[in-house]
Amino acid sequence: MPSVRLITIAVSHFCEKARWALDRANVDYVERRYLPLAHVLPVWLAGGGHMVPLLLDGKKSIPDSTAILKHIDNRLPEDRRLFPSDPAARTAVEELEESFDSQLGPATRRWAYFHLLPEKTVTMPVLRRAAGPLGRALLPVFFPLVRRLIRAGYRIHPGAGASSFRRIQTAFQRVDSLLADGRTYLAGDHFSAADLTFAALSVPVLFPDEGGASMPAVGDLPSEMARAVDAFRRTPAGAFALRIYREHRRSTPP
Repeated sequence: MPSVRLITIAVSHFCEKARWALDRANVDYVERRYLPLAHVLPVWLAGGGHMVPLLLDGKKSIPDSTAILKHIDNRLPEDRRLFPSDPAARTAVEELEESFDSQLGPATRRWAYFHLLPEKTVTMPVLRRAAGPLGRALLPVFFPLVRRLIRAGYRIHPGAGASSFRRIQTAFQRVDSLLADGRTYLAGDHFSAADLTFAALSVPVLFPDEGGASMPAVGDLPSEMARAVDAFRRTPAGAFALRIYREHRRSTPP
């Protein structure tokens, strides 16, 4: 049994960010995936408060996706690290990574929930795939409660879709401007935490084929959302994130 465990919400793009880093570093780990809200007790018992992803590495309990990336980086040789050791290069990577974490990630999550929560026929199969036998049995009963609590917790009100959409556009336009000079990666000449974070946190608006996040198929999305996903994919930033997934992310079975 591996000594490294990752506690996640299966549909969380922040959890996909941590999962990607572990897979990239070839860490032998066990992932425990939970439905939203069902994760609270296991995370609390493991000493992580209420945050996911939570990495348990021996006696260390590491909450927060960025902290997990930095912890994993310590296992890697310099040329494989997501955070370079050069101070100026590291600052550039960290600034972008933090911006995506604080702005893009919450916006893509709210935007996706805004469109998907009313679509029970789309969301239920995704949640079923993420649940264990007991969760699958109880999900039809508790789904209305889960949906209400998600809406309350992430402040998903009638204007949330439009405001989150504008934040996503702002983040994508920033990446568009960075890519305009022909660079291959967002910060420096090598794949970094900035690239991984942007791609992972864009999953709810791009739906890449690769990766380990539990997401609906693009063909199952409501029409308005599907049109927006197609438009995001056609931007330079969207094409960049999809390329990063193709080139740097190996698929992980759910």
